[in-house]
Amino acid sequence: MVRRFQHRRELAELVVQRAEFLSAEERALLVAVYGDGRTVKDVAALMGVEARKLRRRVARLTRRVVSDRFIFVVRHRESWPAARRRLATACIVQGKSLRIAAAEVRTSLYNARKQMDAVGALLDAIVQGGGRAGPGAGGGEGTGEGVKR
Repeated sequence: MVRRFQHRRELAELVVQRAEFLSAEERALLVAVYGDGRTVKDVAALMGVEARKLRRRVARLTRRVVSDRFIFVVRHRESWPAARRRLATACIVQGKSLRIAAAEVRTSLYNARKQMDAVGALLDAIVQGGGRAGPGAGGGEGTGEGVKR
């Protein structure tokens, strides 16, 4: 039972640490739940939204920030071409759809898909080489587990 609580604590620390890369609103939500220890029900009451909807949002945000793709993009995006960096940041870090990100970057959906395929290939190359997506990589720590497409 101690191991389970230790895992939860480690997950909470990881989520709060990676929340710094999110928007202020998303960061505040994850810090309230994982950092301050508030329940989703309490946060939902403060925000005036349904707890069920907020619970789903927190779950989506949590899955996003603990993914290998998220930390890979955060750690490596500065070395990428501008279009790839902006698309990967919009899609993977900010959670926008590919169509919306392509419109924001002012590129075709075809080019946006190609750039995101390149990001996936770069991540796969690191994972296949036995590396990790970056310091504190989530999921399988470079084994390919936890990599979501």
